[in-house]
Amino acid sequence: MSDKKRYTTPAQWFNPEELQSLKGLEWLARKLAHETLSGLHSGKQLGQGTDFSQYRSYMPGDDLRRVDWKLYGRTDRLYVKESELESRTRWYGILDASASMQYEESNISKWQYAKILWAAITYIARQQGDTDGIVLVNDKQVEHLPPKPGAEQARMQLLYEAKVAGVWPSTITLPALQAGFRNKFILITDLYEQANELGSFIRSLLPAKNQVVVFHLMGRQEMELDFKETTIFEDAETGRQIETDTAKIREAYQTNVASYLQQCRNQVLGWHAEYHLCQMPKSPVNELRLFLRNQVKG
Repeated sequence: MSDKKRYTTPAQWFNPEELQSLKGLEWLARKLAHETLSGLHSGKQLGQGTDFSQYRSYMPGDDLRRVDWKLYGRTDRLYVKESELESRTRWYGILDASASMQYEESNISKWQYAKILWAAITYIARQQGDTDGIVLVNDKQVEHLPPKPGAEQARMQLLYEAKVAGVWPSTITLPALQAGFRNKFILITDLYEQANELGSFIRSLLPAKNQVVVFHLMGRQEMELDFKETTIFEDAETGRQIETDTAKIREAYQTNVASYLQQCRNQVLGWHAEYHLCQMPKSPVNELRLFLRNQVKG
């Protein structure tokens, strides 16, 4: 999207120059994580002990020696004893790297926002002993670095260097997940698709005990059509351009956007995933705090 007058008001929560290096990205992520955690009560941290913590349902591939057979005798169901150390979660950041993520407001693009948001989430996850992996997705290529302790710098380097292109692919095949772990898939996307490829992908992640959270990125001007004069809109994925007087269509546009956002929310919740709308260029701190509170409740 472009317009005949360039809006250059900087986002208040970061300096654009700070994103020009890997060190700057890491610093911003750490700063955002600390701001998010500020004021939250620290919960029990996972991975700090090996005492029995809880039961979970048996899954194919689990060691049968860990099944509680006495409990099976009472309930006729297979449960596995799980320690705090074993209950660690594996976080997968699935970032939409399609061309539409180039959309920019107030000197920050959706792609930059997504990278900072995910880097902050991984910083928080590591504080509680969890591991994280990353998947960058478009129809040109799918780049994947699995959760593996000690590989944090490689994943951050990939995140920093990655570029956007193309569209969301019609199908994605992720590597097989290791049994016995909780998996949290954090999908950061603008939810623009050609058909229903995003919905099909989200539904494919939900079997077993996986959790899927969708962070939906939208710009304030994108939602409100808050432009003062004739505007040229360009589809970043197709290159198609439309010139229009935004004042004449603003009211109808806002009504349609509100309906679209409600539809997105309903669809994601209907797929049994969680939905969070992030409005750029606001800081994602409040959204992250809400997300963390929901994880504690869950």
